[in-house]
Amino acid sequence: MTVLLQGVPSGFAAQLGSLPDGAKLLKTSTGGADFVIAFVRCKADVKTMAPSALSAVVDNGLLWFAYPKKAGPLQSDLSRDSGWEPVFEAGFDSVAQVSIDETWTGFRFRPKHLVGKRPR
Repeated sequence: MTVLLQGVPSGFAAQLGSLPDGAKLLKTSTGGADFVIAFVRCKADVKTMAPSALSAVVDNGLLWFAYPKKAGPLQSDLSRDSGWEPVFEAGFDSVAQVSIDETWTGFRFRPKHLVGKRPR
């Protein structure tokens, strides 16, 4: 499994811990990542970071964007319902949302043609 982290806030790597055996952390978004998580703080970040995150993940890979919680310590103009147009326009749809910690919410996206289909 290859993993790409983008825009990671300081201290998050320690919170993440070690990767599973066989996992490789990529340094650049050259494509072919099985798992991508991009940290975005505002709509402008989504517009800037979405192209590289979307092109980095393999077709049936795990694509997550982490954004600030409404009740968290960071201010943001993002919400579950607003700010994701660049991702939707690229042919992806939202499929899951989870709490990462007291600051960040994770939002998972999949290519629209794969939504509702289980991986083989």
